[in-house]
Amino acid sequence: MTFTRLTTPLLAALLVWPALTAAQTGAAQARQKLRVQSGPAVPEARLGDALKGREAGEAERCFECHGLDGEGVAQGPETLFAKLAGQHPYYIERQVLHFKRSLRKNDSMLIAARNVSDEDLRDIAAYFSALPPMRASERGANEVGRRLVSQGDAARGIPACASCHGEQGRGVPGGTAPRLAGQASRYLEKQLLDFRQGLRREDAPGALMGAIARSLSEAEITAVALQLSAFAASPSDSPP
Repeated sequence: MTFTRLTTPLLAALLVWPALTAAQTGAAQARQKLRVQSGPAVPEARLGDALKGREAGEAERCFECHGLDGEGVAQGPETLFAKLAGQHPYYIERQVLHFKRSLRKNDSMLIAARNVSDEDLRDIAAYFSALPPMRASERGANEVGRRLVSQGDAARGIPACASCHGEQGRGVPGGTAPRLAGQASRYLEKQLLDFRQGLRREDAPGALMGAIARSLSEAEITAVALQLSAFAASPSDSPP
């Protein structure tokens, strides 16, 4: 539906205000906090070349851990490395910068972050984002995780994961939060524990993930990680 331009701010407020519910407001606040701590999305003009990214990814040895298909390299029953297939390109870029600034801890990624050029990083991010979204795990669906992902826990001030990461963790178009559907559960669990322990930090005041992780029990962290890994990409999903 297309609306004609409103002539006064008062009329706009009268039209919009009744449609806002408490849940929508909470979700909007959570997304806004994430935007603040994650920084602005990479403008479309800065998105890289996926074909060049295939070559740069090999040269920078990205595929040794993350896989040529972006599904991660398994160690045991499941990978500890991040799956990057179909991930938002600006999120990939941002995380490499976080490793470079020691906001995230990993010796291999620190070396890679310091050595990769800005242009190659954009191209590598474009390559991974153009791949089909991460494949879901065949196990892991559980009621506790499903509830926290879709509803959160208002009594403890925990917003639903979907508020920022989209329905079933599939990401929000134009958002800055990562796609989590199909991500490796062991990797997700480790990231939540790192947030909880302060080993992974955000780069702005009002950090959201650390507070959420500290509000969850270890059992709940495991449940959320397993549930997100079990969510499959929507048939209509396309790389961002």
